[in-house]
Amino acid sequence: MKTNKLLYIVKNINIISKLKKVGVENFLFPLKGFCVGFLNTYDLSEIEDDSFILINRILDNESIDKLEELLNNNKKKIKGIVYDDFGVLYVINKLKLDVITINYQNHFGTNYKSINENLKKNDSVVVSSDITYDEIKEITNNVERPVCIFLMGYLQAMYSRRTLLKNYYDEFDLTYENSKEIYESISNNKFIMVENEYGTVGYQKSFYNGIELIDLNNILYYIINPVFLSDDDEIKLIEDLKNNEFNLNIDSDTGFLHKSTIYKLKEVPKNEK
Repeated sequence: MKTNKLLYIVKNINIISKLKKVGVENFLFPLKGFCVGFLNTYDLSEIEDDSFILINRILDNESIDKLEELLNNNKKKIKGIVYDDFGVLYVINKLKLDVITINYQNHFGTNYKSINENLKKNDSVVVSSDITYDEIKEITNNVERPVCIFLMGYLQAMYSRRTLLKNYYDEFDLTYENSKEIYESISNNKFIMVENEYGTVGYQKSFYNGIELIDLNNILYYIINPVFLSDDDEIKLIEDLKNNEFNLNIDSDTGFLHKSTIYKLKEVPKNEK
């Protein structure tokens, strides 16, 4: 695949030069003070010109005011802003920032009608990873503008504004860790929890491999989140992708690409059908 289509979340700023050498052109920096779920976040002063910034936490009025002040005083050339909370779009429009806007709500973007509505306000939207390959393909074939796809990496399963790890460690008088692997016995799944003062994010432990999505139409960017990969595996991942391959020796799966997320909540009485 063409690596200029990748939008690569920065895990370690010190290997950007190596990532550039293997073809990565578009970097997405989690913005310090406005992100959850990342072990490393970055001040605007650390971010390279012509990069994207990620703002993925839920914002209150005070946070929106702080973001407005930060972006208004910014001297860096920002290429685009990837965001969750629509308060961010309010700030972008108020300041008349000349940036690419990409709305990224982890569990939304599940059909082309709602995405097309969202595209009236944004340059692009990230399609949900909670749906099948066929459903994603239907979306990309019917959107009015190119969309973004989560291609590979660690998928966010949940986000709480509460500090769940801190609450647990405090309750049982244990030494605090801001990142912890947990086992969920009902679903028999493992998750990696990452926490900061703004909340707790739970990631699927298994690395999501969506390489079969690279041939879809109407794609602006393919997003990669390497948050728990080693530096060496980050480089190898990109080298593999250039050959349309995935050869990392890690636990991986295809998520919901080949299994529907349909759950029966209750039986519907015949007279209600």
